[in-house]
Amino acid sequence: MEKRLGQELSSLFGLLLFGLVIFFGLYHFMQRFATEPSVHSLMGSNSRPDAFYNETPPSEPARGRYVLHLNESLTVGKASLTYRGLTERSYFLVDVIIPELDPRRPYKYSFTIDTAEQGFRLAGHDFKLDSIGADYVRLVREMPPSE
Repeated sequence: MEKRLGQELSSLFGLLLFGLVIFFGLYHFMQRFATEPSVHSLMGSNSRPDAFYNETPPSEPARGRYVLHLNESLTVGKASLTYRGLTERSYFLVDVIIPELDPRRPYKYSFTIDTAEQGFRLAGHDFKLDSIGADYVRLVREMPPSE
């Protein structure tokens, strides 16, 4: 009986030793040949830099076009704009937060759609209403004439 128990313990010990050797071998292989952490993995982006990213950009600030989505803020210059929706009387609401003055206090503005299509001033910039929906507003920034 003792010999049988000794054989079972040696088999168990051999199996445990074999498992540890395989585990540490794989660990060493992964550490040796794995790629270095990239900037993309550190920033939380798992896609490769050369991969095709299929998402329509929400705004085109370089061309002076901005899309404000309902209850989402968008930074324009030094201010943060938030679209708050349409009212029943053809007004649309925009909150403006100027962090330099007070980062927690929104300044509330309401514009009629007709006058906004002609142009309005908001957060130190001139805008015109391009299109509007229940969940978005598209604004075009009027660039001052170059002198």
